[in-house]
Amino acid sequence: MSNTTLKILALTNSVVRGGKLVEDKAFIVVDEDGNLIGRKQHAVEADAVTEMGELKYYAQGLAFSKATNPELAEKAHVGKAKVVAAFLQWTADGSKPAEVKAETVAETADAAVSTEAVAEEEEDETF
Repeated sequence: MSNTTLKILALTNSVVRGGKLVEDKAFIVVDEDGNLIGRKQHAVEADAVTEMGELKYYAQGLAFSKATNPELAEKAHVGKAKVVAAFLQWTADGSKPAEVKAETVAETADAAVSTEAVAEEEEDETF
């Protein structure tokens, strides 16, 4: 497993509000390379801490992404790692992947065949 660590970065920006110069703070979740990992910036640090807790499987997801797709760009690895982390969190919470029913598969196959037939008919009618 990778030793990827996540941290909260506080951003400070000076803005004018009501005729006064005030400090505006925002908090984001980043990895050790400074890549944005969180979904958005937070006005309250506690919200960023909560989001960081939801990403506890991020290191495993990043290791998986880099092992299976080494040619991808870093941002693509971050995206894949977040998806894998969400899946691992989902399964850790006790959820199980839904079983696909045979009827559903057959209906999907029938729909694909009928779509192909319509496309072929439209091609035949083209002059």
